[in-house]
Amino acid sequence: MDESEKELLHMAITLIKEFLPKIIEKVKDKSKNRIDEDKINKAFENYYKTSIAKYACTKTLFSSQNPLKLYDIYVNMELKNPNGEIVSTENINEVLDMNNKIIIKGTAGCGKSTLAKYLFLKSIEEKDRLHKIPIFIELRNIKEGHNSFLEFLHQYLLDYNLRLELEELELFLTTDYFIFFLDGFDEIPPEYTKEMEEKIIKFSDKFYSNHIVVTSRPDERFIAWSNFIDLA
Repeated sequence: MDESEKELLHMAITLIKEFLPKIIEKVKDKSKNRIDEDKINKAFENYYKTSIAKYACTKTLFSSQNPLKLYDIYVNMELKNPNGEIVSTENINEVLDMNNKIIIKGTAGCGKSTLAKYLFLKSIEEKDRLHKIPIFIELRNIKEGHNSFLEFLHQYLLDYNLRLELEELELFLTTDYFIFFLDGFDEIPPEYTKEMEEKIIKFSDKFYSNHIVVTSRPDERFIAWSNFIDLA
C-alpha cells in the first residue's frame, strides 16, 4: 500500500471503530451467540485492506498492463436525475442525498465501474457526513447455489476476508448502517439475471434503510424497481 491507500485504510478503520459498538449494541440481544467485537473489528479491517488495495487502482484501455491510481484518472461523470436535472458525481453527498436506492445507468465503456469504485472510496472519506459503512460488490461474480442475495453477499465478503457468520451479517444489516455499491448488474450471467433481480429487490426491501447503488447498462426491467430512482 502507498501512503494514500494507507490513509484510506486508516479512515476505514476509524469508521468501523466508531460504528461497530453502536451496531453491536443494537443487535446483541437478538443474537443467539455472544458477539466478539474484537473478531468483528478485525474482519472489517481485513476487508478494507483487501478492497482498498484492489479498488484504489484500476486498469484502462490505455494502461492495460499497469494499473493507475483511480483518483488520478477519475473524470466527473454528470448524470441526469428523473427531473432532467444534472447531478455531479464528484460530490457523493449530492448523489446519495437524492434517494437511498439508486440505479446508475450508462452505455458500455462510459465509466460506470470506475464511478462505482470512486463513490465507494469517497464513502470512506466522507464517513463523518454519511454515517454509513460502504461495501463494494461486483455482480459479475454471481453464480448458482445461493438461496438469497444475502447468502451470495455473505460468501462474497468471505472471499474478501470479511469473515462473519451469516447470522451476524444479517443482524448487522438490520441496523441500517450500510451502503452497498452493486456494480455491473448487466454483467450477471444471463441464466441468473431474472432470479437475481428478484433477490436483489427482496434484499433491498428487507433491509430498506440501507443505501443501495446499482450500476448497469440501460434495461427495461428497471421499470419494475419501484423503490429505486434512475440516474442516467
